[in-house]
Amino acid sequence: MLVKDPQDGLGRYLCIDTAWFVIDQLALISPHSLLSLCLVSRTFHSLCIKAIYRWIVLDISQSRSVKLLGLLQHNEQLRQHVRTVTIESAPSDSPFNYMELDELIPKLSGLRELQYVCYYLNHM
Repeated sequence: MLVKDPQDGLGRYLCIDTAWFVIDQLALISPHSLLSLCLVSRTFHSLCIKAIYRWIVLDISQSRSVKLLGLLQHNEQLRQHVRTVTIESAPSDSPFNYMELDELIPKLSGLRELQYVCYYLNHM
C-alpha cells in the first residue's frame, strides 16, 4: 500500500509494506535505532512507535522501568500498541510498584502475552 508522506515536500509516496519490513528488521537487529528512525517523518514516527511499544521489558531493579510504567499508565495511545510485557526481577529491594502494574495490566487492551522472569543469583 502506498501512502503520501505528509512531510515530503516533493509529493513522494512511501510503500508501507516496505517501511514495515525495514522497521521489523531494525527492531530485531537494533531496537535503539528505531528512536532515530522516528525522526525521519511523521509517517515513520507513527510506524516506529507501534514497533517500539509492541514488546516492553520491565526490569524491576531499574528506575527507568518505573518511568516507563508511569508513562504507559497515563498515555492511552502508547498503551494500545503494547502486545507483550516481560517483567524481569531478581530478589532485591527495588523502586518498582506492583500496585501500578496491577492497575496497568487491565488497561492494555491489545496485550497478548505477559511473561514473568525471576533470576536467582547464587553468590558463592
